[in-house]
Amino acid sequence: MKISQSKLYKYSILSLLVFIIGVILITFTKIFQNIDYIILYNLPLVWNNILTKVMVVITSIVSTETVIIISLLFFVWFLYKKQKTKAMIIFLVPTITAAIIWLLKKIIQRARPVGFQLIMETRNSLPSGHTVTAVVFLGILYFLFYDSIKSKKIIKTIIITTITFVGLSRIYLGVHWFSDVFVSVFLGISLLFFYVYIIKKNRILEKQKSRKK
Repeated sequence: MKISQSKLYKYSILSLLVFIIGVILITFTKIFQNIDYIILYNLPLVWNNILTKVMVVITSIVSTETVIIISLLFFVWFLYKKQKTKAMIIFLVPTITAAIIWLLKKIIQRARPVGFQLIMETRNSLPSGHTVTAVVFLGILYFLFYDSIKSKKIIKTIIITTITFVGLSRIYLGVHWFSDVFVSVFLGISLLFFYVYIIKKNRILEKQKSRKK
């Protein structure tokens, strides 16, 4: 991920500000209300059994259970490859992100859409945990495997497409407002860039390489 430390920090702060402003607008104004309700009330027009099954599969890609399993697999893989630092990163990043999402849901306490849910969700609506997790988890994997990825443009396209469809799946399934997903993308970007900034600033991966030598 060839972004300088200063830019990573700036992008992280800017994205966080966009998220905060978005939350304020959602909570205290009606700016997002019209588009949220227009999308919600028109969902039944695009619902069909096949598409619903596809969306359920897509949304499950970054469910808590799936991310835990994938994280553990990569954790074991990195330990096997004697890359303990990467193992700790792939363990800590999803864990810290999940804690932040949980805390923000408790603080913001936005209710989910009512009467349109195709799957059961009980926690608060904002931020969209699936959206934030998709951005952070896929992004950190891309960062950790950056040197070994040959077709970077293809992988980036796949990641962006996956994140987009995860967000769309949450809206389609009626468990999130459009605005939830929209602002959550910026929270995910903010966290991802901050994690990478911390790793680069402290030269964590470089120290691991030097120890090997």
